[in-house]
Amino acid sequence: MRTGEVVKLDRGYPLVRLDDGALLRCEHATALVKGHDQRAVIGDVVRVAVPDSHDKGVIESIAPRTREFVRKDPTERALPQVLAANFERVIVAQPVSEVNLRRLERELVLAFETGAAVAVVLTKGDLSADGAAAEGALRAVRELAGPNVEVLLVSEADPASVEAVRCLLTPGTTTVLIGRSGVGKSSLVNMLVGSDVLEVGAVREGDGKGRHTTVSREIVSVPGAGRIVDMPGVRGLGLWDADA
Repeated sequence: MRTGEVVKLDRGYPLVRLDDGALLRCEHATALVKGHDQRAVIGDVVRVAVPDSHDKGVIESIAPRTREFVRKDPTERALPQVLAANFERVIVAQPVSEVNLRRLERELVLAFETGAAVAVVLTKGDLSADGAAAEGALRAVRELAGPNVEVLLVSEADPASVEAVRCLLTPGTTTVLIGRSGVGKSSLVNMLVGSDVLEVGAVREGDGKGRHTTVSREIVSVPGAGRIVDMPGVRGLGLWDADA
């Protein structure tokens, strides 16, 4: 039996990094799914059996989680859906030119419920030609988020703004990055890493909006900093057990 961490979830089997650094696709043990209704999520620490005659490992158990990012399961009205586990910070991303305060409020409630540190990053600063409007968006977001939430504006044309976000990713920690599709999460991760590690959708010239490209959850290491998980855009933001 080996210990590992779920580092990628996509449409296939969970990808687990074992304690020796090897990567292995794994399936869930039947007893785990049927007996306990448990499935591993990104960030989970798991115990894996590696059969000699099988090309996949078998996740036999999931370690207790330090934190969970939870929303209502869109397919089951009364059930929670865990999207990520074992992280220290949540960053909420919204484009500076079209901040949606009502959605941001819901995103912040979900983030606060995890017990992790929370920050807001306003993206696509390089596409915003109206400096006064950008400053107004920053003020509105800071007023909504409160004094304990750091709010940053990032622009690909301003390396200092990228470095300010990188400083949030403390070495040895994991950050979950959330936001609706097309807000520039994958572009932000690529800026932080310094290379194109995630696919980015084309941006329409008319409104600067991008199409959704992230269909998996993956832990990405940021050089000189911590790790970040670019979560797929979440259409539904149902609150689970949140005092909101």
